[in-house]
Amino acid sequence: MNTATTSTVSVDPALSLLARLRMFPELANTEKETSARLKHFLTEYKPTRLVDHVGGFGLLAEWGSGVKGPTVMIRVPMDASPAGHLYGNDGHMALAAGLAPLLQKNTPPVGSVALLFQPASVLGTGARAVYLDDKFRPFKPELIIGFRAIPGHEPGSVLFREGDITTASKGLTIKLHGRGTDISTHDDSHPLGALIRLSEQILDLENDDKFEQFVQTNIAHAHLGQHDFYTAPEYAELSATIRAQKRRELDKMAKRIVDYAQIAGQIHALGIDVTWHDAFEAVKNPEGSSEWINRWCTKNELPLIHMEQPFRWSDDFGVFRENLNAVYFGLGCGLSARSMGSPDFSFPEALIAPGIQALWTLVNDSLDRLK
Repeated sequence: MNTATTSTVSVDPALSLLARLRMFPELANTEKETSARLKHFLTEYKPTRLVDHVGGFGLLAEWGSGVKGPTVMIRVPMDASPAGHLYGNDGHMALAAGLAPLLQKNTPPVGSVALLFQPASVLGTGARAVYLDDKFRPFKPELIIGFRAIPGHEPGSVLFREGDITTASKGLTIKLHGRGTDISTHDDSHPLGALIRLSEQILDLENDDKFEQFVQTNIAHAHLGQHDFYTAPEYAELSATIRAQKRRELDKMAKRIVDYAQIAGQIHALGIDVTWHDAFEAVKNPEGSSEWINRWCTKNELPLIHMEQPFRWSDDFGVFRENLNAVYFGLGCGLSARSMGSPDFSFPEALIAPGIQALWTLVNDSLDRLK
């Protein structure tokens, strides 16, 4: 195993990159400048191969030995939410890019290490676009590694679970089309009652004991009529996110919601339109991976937290897990770090050094295992 550490290679470049990425967040499928900044940064460390526009604005960089052997790939997302990098992807990119100085000075003796910066993760489409892109094929790894920073845990600690580690999820929008009338009439063919009842039914699915494992529902948006005091609403819209530990449970929830919507349409004489969005498969760690992760953490004195339940959020890394040997984990980013998605979340700079070191030891341990 390569013994280089972050104590022998400065993490200042990664910290500077983090600051630049944080200042200029870009939404899914618009990560053009993010890709350009990463490309400029990585070029300084002379990768063997550097390919852009992978699955959109994705970027792949590889440091190869020239000796036939396994490829280990680190994948990180690039895109931000509308309010900025509130889910830490600026930090995820900085951690992966922070491996570049180490890889330049310590090229693997056999095989290669690749860094994948993936676009459009929040939509659930980016991973598949990358995987199906012909540009990805020459980099196809023997192992692809994904991770996410987790607030509330010691920087550099590892959160892991064999089997399901994230949930499957998808979004839905129900459009209810009624008939506008004067508000003084008591015409039932407007969507208020259906909107209220559907909201209750969707939320009540969480409490249904017919589901064998964890399920969750959240109302994301609701709209009714227009802002006046004279016309009964003729249109309503309801958006929700549903989650489940198992895909079959997610499909069961989806069918129930469609049935509810159709019944509401019949009762209230409404036109009903249901559409589905942002679908994510659950990420599953392979059988036997706990033993390997435990050895890695023990060897490198990394605190390891064995999770009893999957993370409740989703990640389109599941696409890679369906098609490749893959492993996914959480990386603690600070006991006092704000929750991801909070308006005041900022990726903790304190994670950069221990995070890069953890990834570096994992990459080298993985290459040793795969030889």
